[in-house]
Amino acid sequence: MLQEQSSLLSLSTELVLLILGLSSNPTLIAIAKTCRRLHYLALPIYLARYGIASSPAPRSFALRDKALRALPGLSAAVFITSADDLWCKFQGPEEFYFQRGVRDLHAFVHGLSSVSRVSLDVGNIDTRWIDGLATAVSDAWKPTFIRMLDAALERGCTSLTVAHGHFLVASSFERPQVVPERTFLGLSFPPRRKRLSSARVLPGNTLASFNIHSNMLLAQPFYDWTLRTLHANPITSLSLRVPGLAQDTWPLVLGAITLPSLASFSAESLDIAFPTLLLFLRRHPTISALTLHPHFPYPRAGAGALPKRRKNHRSNTLLPRLAALGGSTANVAALLGHLRADTALRVREVTLVLPMHQRVFRAADYDALTALVVGVVRGTSARPRALALRFSVPCETLRCARRAPEDGACEVRALLGSVESVRFGTDGRYMFARWVMPRLPAWLGAHFVRLRNVVLSEECVEGVDVCRREMVVRAIKEACPGVKNVLFAHES
Repeated sequence: MLQEQSSLLSLSTELVLLILGLSSNPTLIAIAKTCRRLHYLALPIYLARYGIASSPAPRSFALRDKALRALPGLSAAVFITSADDLWCKFQGPEEFYFQRGVRDLHAFVHGLSSVSRVSLDVGNIDTRWIDGLATAVSDAWKPTFIRMLDAALERGCTSLTVAHGHFLVASSFERPQVVPERTFLGLSFPPRRKRLSSARVLPGNTLASFNIHSNMLLAQPFYDWTLRTLHANPITSLSLRVPGLAQDTWPLVLGAITLPSLASFSAESLDIAFPTLLLFLRRHPTISALTLHPHFPYPRAGAGALPKRRKNHRSNTLLPRLAALGGSTANVAALLGHLRADTALRVREVTLVLPMHQRVFRAADYDALTALVVGVVRGTSARPRALALRFSVPCETLRCARRAPEDGACEVRALLGSVESVRFGTDGRYMFARWVMPRLPAWLGAHFVRLRNVVLSEECVEGVDVCRREMVVRAIKEACPGVKNVLFAHES
């Protein structure tokens, strides 16, 4: 018996690798758990079948489709002890594979000593396909999913992103029960408010960036976990991109969140009413970077009256540290209208998302573009030094296709005279190089007198050869004598 067990180890490494290469995946995992030598011979073969390199030991993992099935082998690998980036897209739509993926990912994360950044794409968890029919997914995977998230936080996770997982029924969000008033001797007293015991940052917690891009986290049983996580960690960056949540639910959600160290906030959920957003921003004066919805304006009704604009009043404490602001032109202009003059003057970086049409960009559209950019800062004291224009193709073309008045050219140059850096980006679906770039140097030279740096994303110059890029650089520097740098960079 002993000779039969040790006969494999008596072979040369080449023969052992040949035998292991003919073994099935479950057999490789079983063999890898027998001894150290076979562990380092069997697991690299197993991981290579899923496109995962094992030498050197990987620290970044992108698991989707076929690679997601390698989680049992990753959990068994003793040479994988930590992870810098863990990105996982759960496969489906069969419920069995989804639950197994959650269980295997929990086992993998639990075996790590540390993990820095975790991004999870759970897909559509409402329905899975069984025998060709759509059926509701059971809740058996939810406790395991929460334990997996807790395991990541216990191992020093600093950035967590959960995306998709849309619920088909909006009623999955459980509203807080209304507590009746207390009565004593015929007198009515307001109900006692129960204070959250987890509303203080616990020592040792390291989560700083939390991207809630799934309404799954705002429905039970994840809602309570989300609030505990937000309040128990030093959150400095929060992103809300939650579709399908009712508008009257957002005051309850945002009203339950108070983050004393919040510095960057992104509100890209369309159903957030503008008054509700302002109330949240007033409670967080530490925000220095704010991203609004990139395409559509926020609803102005349905969540209380819109606060009066008291720009220079002493009681206006809205975002006193704001330095960077981004979003659609309508949302950016609306928020700047509620800032004090000295606060708006401190906004140094403005990012505007411009809805474009994919086919054409005529000469008259430059006048519309100028009107959009100028309309954001006109009537405010905002004079940004850095301006980023991102061309997107979501729905519609530029609406204000009117020419700027000739006698207003000096006003335009005065409003945009503080801009020293302009960055152009696109979502990859707009033909920027064909429609915008030919007349871009003349437009920059006509409106930006203090321009020093121009940055074009690689998506803007996709398909443009080196010679044409050099011609663009020369044309921009000729039209703008003050420009020192024309750079090509990837979208951040």
